[in-house]
Amino acid sequence: MFRYLTNNTRAAAVLSLLVVGAMTLEIMMPTLAFGMMDPAENNPEQSLNEAVTDTVEEPSPTETTIETGEAVTGLEASTEVNTTEVTTDDDTAPVIETEQGDSDASDPPSLDTEEDPSLLEIKTDNNAALENNATSSAVTGENSAGGETVTINTGDAIAYADIINVVNTNIVNSTGLISFINDTLGYENFDLRSDFEIAYGEFNTAQSTTACGSVCDDQQTNLDLQNDATVNNNVTVLADTGQNTASGDTTTINTGNAYASANIINLANTNIVDSQYLLLIFNNFSSYAGNIVLPNSSFFDRFLSAGGGISDSDVSLHNEATVNNNSATIANTGNNSASGADTTINTGNAYASSDTTNLVNQNLIGATSFSMLIRVHGDWSGSIQGLPEGLTWSETSEGIRITSIYDSRGIPISTGSISGYNQATVNNNVQVFALTGDNKAAGEEVNINTGSAYANSSIMNIVNTNVIGSNWSNLIFNIYGNWSGNLTFGQPDLWLAISAVSEDQPIMPGSKVSYTFTVFNRGDTTAREVSLESLFETGALQFTSGQESASNARWQLGDIKAGDTREITYNATVSSLLGADSISALPLTARVDSINEDSNPDDNEDTVVINIGRLRSEGGSATSFPAHFDITKSADKSSTKSGDVVTYTVEFFNRGGQLYDAMLVDSLVDEDYNVVLTQSWPLGEIKNWETVTIEYDVKFDDSLAPGKYTNYAQLIGFHGSRKPIYQTPYESRVASHVVSHNLKPAGEVLGISTSSCEPYLTQYLRIGRQNSASEVRKLQIFLNEHISSKLPVTGFFGPLTDAAVRTFQRQYSAEVLGPWGIMSDTGYVYYTTQKTINELVCEGARSFPLHPEQEAEIKRFQFLRY
Repeated sequence: MFRYLTNNTRAAAVLSLLVVGAMTLEIMMPTLAFGMMDPAENNPEQSLNEAVTDTVEEPSPTETTIETGEAVTGLEASTEVNTTEVTTDDDTAPVIETEQGDSDASDPPSLDTEEDPSLLEIKTDNNAALENNATSSAVTGENSAGGETVTINTGDAIAYADIINVVNTNIVNSTGLISFINDTLGYENFDLRSDFEIAYGEFNTAQSTTACGSVCDDQQTNLDLQNDATVNNNVTVLADTGQNTASGDTTTINTGNAYASANIINLANTNIVDSQYLLLIFNNFSSYAGNIVLPNSSFFDRFLSAGGGISDSDVSLHNEATVNNNSATIANTGNNSASGADTTINTGNAYASSDTTNLVNQNLIGATSFSMLIRVHGDWSGSIQGLPEGLTWSETSEGIRITSIYDSRGIPISTGSISGYNQATVNNNVQVFALTGDNKAAGEEVNINTGSAYANSSIMNIVNTNVIGSNWSNLIFNIYGNWSGNLTFGQPDLWLAISAVSEDQPIMPGSKVSYTFTVFNRGDTTAREVSLESLFETGALQFTSGQESASNARWQLGDIKAGDTREITYNATVSSLLGADSISALPLTARVDSINEDSNPDDNEDTVVINIGRLRSEGGSATSFPAHFDITKSADKSSTKSGDVVTYTVEFFNRGGQLYDAMLVDSLVDEDYNVVLTQSWPLGEIKNWETVTIEYDVKFDDSLAPGKYTNYAQLIGFHGSRKPIYQTPYESRVASHVVSHNLKPAGEVLGISTSSCEPYLTQYLRIGRQNSASEVRKLQIFLNEHISSKLPVTGFFGPLTDAAVRTFQRQYSAEVLGPWGIMSDTGYVYYTTQKTINELVCEGARSFPLHPEQEAEIKRFQFLRY
């Protein structure tokens, strides 16, 4: 639920809206899953949201336990007062006079079309007095208990307030976008290219010859803009899990985490004439792994050369502003007291931050301005990629700032007279408290453990801004955590295709093969330091160039500009070890990458297969290429009771040469490695690039003692030659699956084992990232064995792997999606997905609890979303 909350306490307060053009105002904020109080239903002087777990006073029995749940409250207020938009057309030139201080919001604007068509007069008189009194509090603490054995456990407390005020905005013959974004999933790229195209798609400013556009060349515009704004914000946010009192022989107090956040944005007295604009504020209340993507260099070449200029104009602008920011941000986990013979106090971490940005009394006339500020409250491990000429970046005390290094002047526009008087008073009084401490306990044995406290306030004031005949961009990004992504201007999109030809037909061992790689950059920016890598079976090919090993070759292609195509041919010799009198399919897979992240990595890879040798005949070479199998094993059950039937599936794929007299051997053993059942299947000859799947059932009956039973599968045979006398034994790796038979649930002991089971996955993975190939291969093997995904084990995280991960997340939604509070799968192998996979691989021998920082990030995500 999302509500607009407006509090006007003065008699002069007005909410008039005159719209004759098209301004876009977007407010993107989290959808709340709890109720909100409407100020109209309470004290009109105050909007109040509270989520409180009441103080509990218990008698003193032998054992007393108090458990509180989680408290979450959020207040979102968005107020738009006195927005005037005027767009002239080619048929009329009205005189528009709006005295908005005396008008009603529901009255339509009056347009007089009988005036002199050569003169357009626009007069606005905006008076606004806006006051917001807001309190948002979430309390799970303030509990009291006594007895012999006393335990108080409080849940987390989450409280926030987001207030946005847009007051006295006048927009004449201008287009643009104002967007506030307060909720993002911290792993997705944030692509702003479409927003820039909306705001600046046609660059009309550079083409204008008069204030009203190219359709009224003889018209003169006189602007008289009068704005008077008073904005008062009184905001208090409290999240409290502490202030608990306990007494007894054995007393324990455990408090949850506290999260408190206040965000205030004031946009007051803004005049935009014959201009294009983009104002964006982005808040990410957690660590962020995605990229921020802006338009490419060619866009900024046009943007920076598109200033309109002013000629034959009388510009008189007077700005007065008073801005008072009073902010108190407090995070406290201490001030705890414990008395007794044996006392322990462990306090959580305390984080407090306060950011204030003032953009006051700015006049931008006939020029271009681009400003972008990125504030990272943790560590940034990414980079800036493709910075266009005309922009520069620097590290400042405020954060990373990107600005235009010069003002561009374009074709002058004749605007007539522009006069204005802007007066603004903005008072922000903000208090933010995140408290987990102030706990008191007494007894013989006393333990106090407090959660962490997170308090943050962010205030932005954009006051008395005049933008005339200009392109104006102001972007601010707040990332409340670590940032591992990049800031990139445009993105390359490399595409690869491979072909192979040989003069020898058929291609034989020792033949020369020419491989042609076609690389096309379909993106909108240059791909830097492009590399091409080919993978093939060990020893199968030998290239005459590039950095080569036994199973791959790598070439550096330099930079490839957007829209350019690079075609390269490299020659290779086929291994003489392949059999001449048998046909072997020899695949080569290649991938192209650059140091820039690719916008669509799915088309960066291609495979071509050539056939080596001819049909077998008497005589000829007996040598063949070594076999090489990928093998996976899965089952439809991981636990059984007597009488259950388990369906097993074994699948293997031959990447190498032929395997002769192949046999699949399958054994079921108990916990002491006693063989319970052995089966085998003769398979004859398995050719190169062939996939074999075997499915069979095993019944677990009463004769089996309770315990864990492991099923092992292995492929054996002979390879290396078609003649038995020269063949050598082959054994594939062993694939396994564990079934728990007639075992009672043992969830109560999970997580306390001292088993040395190591984490199976150690990196975070997702489609579109430069993932570790070995980690992806492990992920693919797990998905094949656990949910029968039947993925090719390539080490490449493409659409098939993404779909399999999503299937896994849906099957384990409680473990993977539940902690985040989301219903839909993401495809990201992140905290909870990795944790669940690792615990399944360890089969209950070890749990992998999340770190406090990870839990805090999940809570912050829920904090915003819910």
